[in-house]
Amino acid sequence: MSNNFKCVSSLVVFRKMYEGRQSIYAIIAEFAKIIIISQKLTYFELNEMCNLLKNEFGLWIVPAVLKTALKKLDFLKREKNVYTLDRLLSSDNVKEIEEQIEQSKYIVSSIIDEYINYKKEKNKVGCIDEPSTKEEFCKFIIDGNAIEDVDTGIISAFIVERKGRADFEQACKYIREGLVIYNGLSYNADGELLEKIDTPLTVYLETEMLFHATGLNGALFKSLFSDFYQVVSEINMATNKQYGKNMISLAYFPETKKEVDNYFGQAENIIENNRQIDRSKPAMDIILKGCNSVADVKQKEIEFWRDIDGMGIKIDEMSFDLSKDYYAKYNLSGDEDFVDSKTEDDKKKAYDVGQMMSKVNYLRRRTNTNIFRLVKAIILTGSRKTLCLSDKNTQQQNVPFATTLSYLTNRFWNSLHKGIFKDGTIVPGTNVFTMAKIAFSQRVNEGLLSEYKKVKLQFDNGTITQEQANALIAGLKVDFLKPESVTKELVDEGFCFDIFNGEAIELAKAEQMLERQQHSEEISQKEKELSIKNQALVKLLKEKNEQERDKYNEEIREYVDSKEETVERQIHIRTIKQILIVIGYILFFGVLIVFSYLSIEKLLGGFFLILALMLPHAERFIRPFVNTSICEAFKWVFSEDTRNKYEEQLRKEYEKDNLKPELSLSKIEDYIEE
Repeated sequence: MSNNFKCVSSLVVFRKMYEGRQSIYAIIAEFAKIIIISQKLTYFELNEMCNLLKNEFGLWIVPAVLKTALKKLDFLKREKNVYTLDRLLSSDNVKEIEEQIEQSKYIVSSIIDEYINYKKEKNKVGCIDEPSTKEEFCKFIIDGNAIEDVDTGIISAFIVERKGRADFEQACKYIREGLVIYNGLSYNADGELLEKIDTPLTVYLETEMLFHATGLNGALFKSLFSDFYQVVSEINMATNKQYGKNMISLAYFPETKKEVDNYFGQAENIIENNRQIDRSKPAMDIILKGCNSVADVKQKEIEFWRDIDGMGIKIDEMSFDLSKDYYAKYNLSGDEDFVDSKTEDDKKKAYDVGQMMSKVNYLRRRTNTNIFRLVKAIILTGSRKTLCLSDKNTQQQNVPFATTLSYLTNRFWNSLHKGIFKDGTIVPGTNVFTMAKIAFSQRVNEGLLSEYKKVKLQFDNGTITQEQANALIAGLKVDFLKPESVTKELVDEGFCFDIFNGEAIELAKAEQMLERQQHSEEISQKEKELSIKNQALVKLLKEKNEQERDKYNEEIREYVDSKEETVERQIHIRTIKQILIVIGYILFFGVLIVFSYLSIEKLLGGFFLILALMLPHAERFIRPFVNTSICEAFKWVFSEDTRNKYEEQLRKEYEKDNLKPELSLSKIEDYIEE
């Protein structure tokens, strides 16, 4: 019964969803809405909602999928990874759902409890296995003929005696609908995919994705990549079963390898030269943590590439010789978009991105690039710069050269022929299948049971086989994977960042802070700030941070004064030196001019006299002229720009050799933890 029932239920559920033009995302959104209403949430973090759905309903949804689903709730506003109520929910809608929740709990529980007591009386026992009794009753309600190893006489008598009772009929209908919906959404067609994936696809990971994979960008991004990696693995298991090979490969280009190596090289340079850590680079803290020598950094680099290799992510050393016309016609890196950058670093990054996209362009030759499963190659990135360049260089309607982790996770997750409930039991906890009924009814009209009877009859008489049913379910689901649907729903740059700026680390810090905070009672609708229950903590935090700011300001003033004093002293010394050199040259040529007006005998006599007088001091006199050219001296004396450049150079050298004070402010969660 179990598998057939789930298969029939799944076909019915997705037929009704298709008729109502609703996707699985809409149903997930309704489950989240029930959580928000029942627990009176005013804000929540994405991972928090994932855990609530899992704990309350057994829904196992990866964050990337949940994020897409939450777009269906127009009363929510997302800032980074935190959702707040953008407006109050309709009181009528809230009241309706609250009444449904209370009503369902009462109606279903009361009928099941009534049956348990009835069975105790009939069997004349004081104690029975209540969970199994509940399960046998629910199964009988669905299909009494399909239950094995159960005395159905007692259940039949119980139902007959209550026939015509309105509350009993309503409870039975509630149970039937809830179980059909739950099992329909739980159905897994093991080893099958919704769409045909018969063409190999290579996903090329950029640097930030490799850092995600190994945890160098923190636990949050590692978790997001793990979700993606798990979905890819499940798809490959299915294609191995069907075609005998993996259809999705993960790889990276030499340009990415070079960028990663340079990054670790920067880490070694910081250790070797005892430089201050550049905290704008989010992975640098993790790399340098616990490293006391360049050998320690090298060990981490070796472990990094070992982990990457262990995940089956390989370098692609494909031939791409731009000197040959055959390859050159696919080249994009010479386009204006890739060379028009402000700095040399930007130009180098843009050029490397252009090279990688050129290779993808070459790999896609002679393919239909507006069909996702046929594109053969795509870049997985978290860089907005790469996405922007991809958008500018991808023709309309074609699959872009680069995409995000969120998009691919959703795209591949939708390809799997699997349910959203982890628990495989046909009868879960009463709360689960009743909530499934409530969530489903918010999006889909009535008529579920009549549809179920019709489909089950077709199934029983052989009109529809399980294989055909699976194909029908896949056809109903896969409609959502059409480009026009996918693009609107799934494109999300919420987890994009460049590893060489501070955007990611700020995102990670904010998310870590919010993960540790407890629910507050209220949130201001206009200001959307998190409420703090204890105002004394806020006052204490403000006072402490003001003290820290005062201390920081004093340290900064001392730092600046010391820097300016040092620079001024160096400028003064150099100025005196350069002026003396200029004066020396002027006097020397002045003497020569004077001598030119004297007789040859006096000239020679004077010259040798001067030479004799200067000889003991010749070394001291000549050395400055050797070390510093007359041109440099004159530039210094007569060019303000030269003096300004040298002054700026002195400031940079001072800042390199002397650490700048940092402002360290306390956070509210530090006090909450205490």
